[in-house]
Amino acid sequence: MVLKSVYPAGITISWGPGCDIETSTTCTIISLDSDVIIEPVFLGPPPDPFTFDDQINVPLNTVINSNTITVSGLILPAVISITACSSPSCEYSVNNSGWTSLPGTVNNGDTVTVRQVSSGGNFTTTDLTLSVGGATDTFSVRTIPNYPPPVAQFLLWPDLTTSYEIHFDATSSTCTSTPCTYSWDFGDGSSGSGMTTSHTYADGTTVTVTLTVTDAYLLSAGASQSVVPTPVNLPPTVSSTAPSISNYTISLADTSSDAPGNNPSGFLPGAVTITWGDGAQSAGNASGTFTHTYAAASVYAIIHTIRNAVGLWASEKMKVRVPEKFSISVATTPALTGTSLYVKTSGGSTIKYCTTSLTGSCVFTNLLPNTYKIQAYKSRYAFDGDPVTPGNQNPVNVTVGPDRTVNFNHTP
Repeated sequence: MVLKSVYPAGITISWGPGCDIETSTTCTIISLDSDVIIEPVFLGPPPDPFTFDDQINVPLNTVINSNTITVSGLILPAVISITACSSPSCEYSVNNSGWTSLPGTVNNGDTVTVRQVSSGGNFTTTDLTLSVGGATDTFSVRTIPNYPPPVAQFLLWPDLTTSYEIHFDATSSTCTSTPCTYSWDFGDGSSGSGMTTSHTYADGTTVTVTLTVTDAYLLSAGASQSVVPTPVNLPPTVSSTAPSISNYTISLADTSSDAPGNNPSGFLPGAVTITWGDGAQSAGNASGTFTHTYAAASVYAIIHTIRNAVGLWASEKMKVRVPEKFSISVATTPALTGTSLYVKTSGGSTIKYCTTSLTGSCVFTNLLPNTYKIQAYKSRYAFDGDPVTPGNQNPVNVTVGPDRTVNFNHTP
C-alpha cells in the first residue's frame, strides 16, 4: 500500500502497533504531535518491463520521439513520471492525449510515447528516464558527429564468361570516417559485403540492387540500381578425330561440342566447314564424317570450322602429309655395332641403308605406305627377325602405315 494523504505534512512518523502494510485496511501513524489515520491504496503487482529504442545520428536541437510502448501487467492504475532528464526538454504522452512532463497515472493497455529535444552539440548524448509503477527505462539520443556523412554510389557490369553473373564496384563511394562497411542487397534474397563483389543470379529476372555504406559513427547512405542479369553465349569447342589417310584420300570426323548455357544451344544444319588446303571445301552437319581425295602428294593445311546456333564459331588447323610418310625403327639384340641394315623394295632394290653405332639400331624415316624388306648383315653373325621360328625371316617383310619397329636377334 502507499500513503494516499498524510496530515500535517513534514511530520516524523512511524507505524502503530498491529499495522501490516500488506493486509491492513487502516494503520495508525504515530508522530510527536498527533495521531494520523491514513487510507491505504493497494497497487497490486508491478507492470511488465518496457524498452525504448535508442537513436543515434539525430539532428541538433530537434524534437525526437521514441517508439511507442504499451503498458502491461497492471491490475490497478500506476504512477507514471519522468525521473531523469539531461535534455533541454523531456515529455511523455499517454494514448496520444497530449504531452506533459508532470507525474500522472496510467492503466493496463495504455500506450506511452516519450520525446526529448536533442543537444545543440555534435556527437552528444542526452537521456530521458521514464518510470511506470516502478519499472523504468531510459530513452537515449545521440546527435550527429561533426563529420560529413558517407555518399553511396556504385558501378555494375555483367561477366563476359559466366551467365547471369554481375560484378559490383563501390570504390566511387565517399566515406571519410573510417572504418567503413559496404553492405549489398542483391535483390533476390541474397546479400554480400565489401567494396567490390560479384553475384550470380538464377535467371534473367530484373532485380533492384541496394548498396549501404556505413561509417565509423554509424552514419549511413544508400544507393540502388536496377539490373537485368543476362546469359552469356560462348563459342563452341571445336575438335575432331585424328585424320585417317589412305594413299591420297583423307577422312576425319567432327567431335565438336557447344558451350553449356548457350541459348539457343547446339548446332544448326550445315554447321561444319572444312577447307582441305588444295582449294576444295566441304560442308556438313556437326558430328559428321568428312572425306576428301587429293590429286597430288604434298603437305596440306586443313582448317576445320564449326558455328553454333547463336552464330559464334571456332576453328582448328592441322597439317597432313599426303601420302603420309612413316618410319621404321630397326634394332639388334643384344646391341651390335657395325651391323649393316637395309630397307629394300619388294623387288629387292635398296632404298635406304644404315650402319649401327653403339646403340645397335637405326631409324629409317620418310617412308611412303608400302611393304618393305628389312635386312641385317654382319660378317660371322646370324640374324633372326622372327623369334618364333629361329633361322627365318631375314630379311623381314614390313608394311608401314603406321610406324613400325623391327628387332633382329643375333648369334655370333
